[in-house]
Amino acid sequence: MTKQEFFDKCKELELKGYKKNFKYDESINDNGTHYLYKVIENANDKYGDTRAINQLILKVWNFEKYADRVPEESLYSIEPVIMISRDTDERIDLHLDYPKHTIEYLERKARQFGEWCKQYMEY
Repeated sequence: MTKQEFFDKCKELELKGYKKNFKYDESINDNGTHYLYKVIENANDKYGDTRAINQLILKVWNFEKYADRVPEESLYSIEPVIMISRDTDERIDLHLDYPKHTIEYLERKARQFGEWCKQYMEY
């Protein structure tokens, strides 16, 4: 992915309703990168609060600071992760390949994975 394609894709995702967060974990934050996310499904928890139980998170990798030792086509990438968290003590992640799939495909898989977790995963 070229630099222009990378920034164009990030803008496109924000226009499609993805929200930006500036830290996912320390290693990503150290690279000056962030993540974009979209809530696929909300539910009320046992305390009556609404929480996101299914999110599609797109880790946005920008390795420009390593340009002297990383090939240009590897400097920018987006890594999709479906995150299921039906309770504060539960987290189930499914990492998917991108850009082999469209955003619409990934959102559909997030809904399907959420349904699969409801049916087969106890919590």
